[in-house]
Amino acid sequence: MPRQPMAHLWPVAVPIESIVLDIRAARNHLLHRLREAPKASSPADLQSYVGSPVPVLGLSVPMMRAILAAFAKDHRTLGAADVNALADALWSGPVFEEKSLAILLLGRYEKILDDDSWRLADRWVETATGWGLSDGLASGPIAGMVYAKASRFQDVLQWTRAKNIWRRRASTYALHRFVRAGDLDRPFQLLEKLLSDEEF
Repeated sequence: MPRQPMAHLWPVAVPIESIVLDIRAARNHLLHRLREAPKASSPADLQSYVGSPVPVLGLSVPMMRAILAAFAKDHRTLGAADVNALADALWSGPVFEEKSLAILLLGRYEKILDDDSWRLADRWVETATGWGLSDGLASGPIAGMVYAKASRFQDVLQWTRAKNIWRRRASTYALHRFVRAGDLDRPFQLLEKLLSDEEF
């Protein structure tokens, strides 16, 4: 009987994109970098400045961007599912910089974000309290996702009627890209709904 080729013994090439990220290890690595990084200011001063309801380590935004850039350099081909999972893991942390890094992570991988990313960011909106987190989230990844998929504007338009002040505030910053592009019809439509808002 002729011998059959043992094809199953040959190594199979696995696309890099299909390799699943170890979320826990990636989060721990980033947290270690955050805690080891030099502080730009006293935590109390920075917490007061950004109006954060959670503890602050005292890192500058450029420092956090540098930490994320180093991570992204080693993870160029992450899929949306991995980015979402890592961002969610970071957001669940108790420290301002962890939540900020989650926001920056979504922004860094903006081109691959999907509907799950949108739902994730939407879930964060009301817990992104204090202008530092709220404005960073809304004018960053949320604004990018709204601009990339115009149908999401209807979701943001609904935010203007929310009881939560941070969701109403986020609705304005979410149109940042439209304003920058000089496409003002949607921003004016949304702002008109907030003209009589009781919050200054």
